[in-house]
Amino acid sequence: MRKDKDKIILENGDVLYRYGLEQDYPDVWCNNIHNPEYNFDGLGHKNQIGAYFFYKDKSTAKRVLKVAIKKQEEEKGKIVEKATLTTCTVREDIVLLDLFSGIERCSNMISVLRELNLDVVTNSFCNYQKQACYTEIERDLELLYSGNCTEKIGAAARIDDFFYKSPPLLGQSLTDFNNGVAFKEMLIHNHWEGYVFKEEETSNTYCLLAATKLTDPVHESLSRESLLSGASDS
Repeated sequence: MRKDKDKIILENGDVLYRYGLEQDYPDVWCNNIHNPEYNFDGLGHKNQIGAYFFYKDKSTAKRVLKVAIKKQEEEKGKIVEKATLTTCTVREDIVLLDLFSGIERCSNMISVLRELNLDVVTNSFCNYQKQACYTEIERDLELLYSGNCTEKIGAAARIDDFFYKSPPLLGQSLTDFNNGVAFKEMLIHNHWEGYVFKEEETSNTYCLLAATKLTDPVHESLSRESLLSGASDS
């Protein structure tokens, strides 16, 4: 993997990991198979564009899977006895928009998007957790460039609060539900094949629009018992 201006490039040989809450996934990539944890009444599945989300750290993928299993039990009463860890390798360079480097806050990210002429502060983008369009931060986005330091600090704080401070939701929110349709068009127009953002301390999240430059997926079945006991963390 290498960094190039506003891009992060996954290179031939880079290994990626993702998890699934089901078993018996096909041995080829399919963009219409979704984790049930992201299905929502009235909205459907969050990943409507069929993007692929990966980590570069195996233990991170397993840890997030463990959290997902517990969440299924606590919120839906569903016991997941076996889940899947999927591994693949990059075959050709994949160029991704870098929304990670130097970005610590949502206000930083929204500023980077503006400077790249990616206009997401429109009615096409919604914070679905708050049921509010990104246009609610339109004024504060302008104030980020104010010459008044107090105005800038206040605007940044309000933008961060709009997307929540911990964990910050802007990175993942860009592809939530209908947001993904508009953002995917922006990425393709600028010749990016996905984007990178941070939601886990131990690994960035790599969102790929397609899997054509990846090797076929290799699936590993993991039991609930081994995951929750920590026996499969290596």
